[in-house]
Amino acid sequence: MAKRVMPQSLVIQPKLVMKGFCYAFSKALLERLKGLVEKDVAYASKEESKLTPLASSIVVKLTEQLDAPEHCEHTSTYVRIKDFHLRELIKLGEDFLSIFDK
Repeated sequence: MAKRVMPQSLVIQPKLVMKGFCYAFSKALLERLKGLVEKDVAYASKEESKLTPLASSIVVKLTEQLDAPEHCEHTSTYVRIKDFHLRELIKLGEDFLSIFDK
């Protein structure tokens, strides 16, 4: 298992939860999603913009953490998100989490 590295100096404590937002949880979700996208394994069907079950779960929770539900369409069984919007969500996550880095 890879060792998780947290930034040395954060404006907030990494495990602090603020009204449903948790930096550590969001960061872990974001990093895993970035890994899936980089390895080109996030989509079950890229033509249909349909994510794998793991990527679906990550995107749903990440959009909840970032309060950005407009980035994807989801039902109880799958998530659809175009590649452009998925990359937009990743960029949003990086930008948002950088607020808490010193």
